[in-house]
Amino acid sequence: MYSQEIQEAEIVDALLNDRRFDFKDKGEYLRKGICPSCNKKELFVRKRQPWQVKCSREGNCQYEETTRNLLPELFTNYSERFPKTKENPHATADAYLAHNRHFDLGKIKGSYQQEAWRDTDTGEYCDTIRFYLDDKKSRYWERLIDKSKGNGQRANFGGQRKEDGSVYRGDVWMPAGMKIAKGDQIWIVEGIFHAIALMHAGKKAVAAFSCNNFPENLINQHKKKDVTWVIALDNEPAGRKYSKKHIQKLKAINEACAVALAPPEKDSGDWDDLYRAGKLNDKFFELCFYRAQLFMAESPEEKAYFYYLHNQRRQFVLDYGNAIYSFKKGAEVDDALAGDKKEGDGEAVDIKSNEGKELFIKYVEIDRISNCTPRVSLSAGRRHSRRAEIRISSGLLQRRTGRTGGVRRQQLGKPQLLQ
Repeated sequence: MYSQEIQEAEIVDALLNDRRFDFKDKGEYLRKGICPSCNKKELFVRKRQPWQVKCSREGNCQYEETTRNLLPELFTNYSERFPKTKENPHATADAYLAHNRHFDLGKIKGSYQQEAWRDTDTGEYCDTIRFYLDDKKSRYWERLIDKSKGNGQRANFGGQRKEDGSVYRGDVWMPAGMKIAKGDQIWIVEGIFHAIALMHAGKKAVAAFSCNNFPENLINQHKKKDVTWVIALDNEPAGRKYSKKHIQKLKAINEACAVALAPPEKDSGDWDDLYRAGKLNDKFFELCFYRAQLFMAESPEEKAYFYYLHNQRRQFVLDYGNAIYSFKKGAEVDDALAGDKKEGDGEAVDIKSNEGKELFIKYVEIDRISNCTPRVSLSAGRRHSRRAEIRISSGLLQRRTGRTGGVRRQQLGKPQLLQ
């Protein structure tokens, strides 16, 4: 079995000897390192699981970086540094998964094996981590270790195709030993490493391999089990598009469903990047569901409802479609929730109930203040200056009024914008 402690010691030793940082060994931590951002001796990292280097000046600097990015030479050449042996034919795969991906090998035992892929152009072989997609082990997905294909890809599908001509259409990869029980919440993601990362965070997750692959075979197998299917595709244009399509299909067959959106991949990486950064906790998942509620809202008023529940602001600005709206939770909403809109002595309504949602949407004050959404453009001849046509983040919007096209400034609050 691969020993993760060996690589942790290797990282710690490399950091101590890296003159960029000049760390000091202080018990369970390396401290007093020179921060690349603020140049203060406030950089620190844990010696146990030393995956993330941070500046302690959180209120001022907020610098953090992965040791994977700072010391890339320690996260390559696995085949040479950890070759397979008779005692452990999966040694290279174990090292890659534990060291590079930070996975607990005990949790994924039996889910993979080490194989080899042959480059038909050069005749060279490279080690791979292979995950089989069916019980017969006739189809698989594998991750190349240390090498890439000629087209830059580092993954490969193989094996016998199904009768429909595909390798995985309608199917998913599921971690070994995972069972779907009545009332479970099952997360559907794109990649196998994404599913494993979420499993480490306490979620039951499966991989659909592509955002456009609807896992109908798995869903049909577990229909009417009160399962909630959580669509958690990558937060990029294609992923968002197919999140809506998958939800429509699930609703059409009366299956409980929801969407979870991580921050845009270009800003924070995918699910396994977030796992390595230690971000996957209850508060983070709550924000993922909230971000998805805003994205999936079917009207400006519904988006305002979810925004209000999360932020409890009575006046705010949001974009919806290609327009910008101001909202106000005024006296009419308060009266409706208090039961004053009903005949006789109406009872108060919980705003979080379906009826409360309907009342909020019906009585919230809404005003469309722009028929376009903000766009940031570069001014001609000034490559490094940016001009925003409308700045929502400041809460200050310019609104044209009257025939003269004059501009009236209107203060409408400072909404929290989730990416």
